[in-house]
Amino acid sequence: MKPEFVNYEQALALKELGFDEPCFGGYDMETLKLWIGYLNDGEQFNREYYCPAPTFSQALRWFRNRDFLVDISSHENCEYDFYIRCPPVSILSDLYDTYEEAENGCIDKLIELSRHFQ
Repeated sequence: MKPEFVNYEQALALKELGFDEPCFGGYDMETLKLWIGYLNDGEQFNREYYCPAPTFSQALRWFRNRDFLVDISSHENCEYDFYIRCPPVSILSDLYDTYEEAENGCIDKLIELSRHFQ
């Protein structure tokens, strides 16, 4: 399940940008270990000790809800790229070997753009 979640650096940056949605994952702020699932009492991870870890789809949806148009595309040569549009900026990425690399690159670029527009 770990590949479904953004990495710690991305999760922390999302938190700093205001991401505060319930997540099935959280990074322990001391060990940086990813924990998946709710705690035993059904409560959300304690935000004092855990950084929320969204899935890639949850993070991309969060950006779409903030007016970022995002598209990750595949090509005949088995390479991938992403396109981001957030007026007045449009970005087409370089090519990536795997979808997962393109997804990670897209999240990183969205974080960079969000910081720029804050």
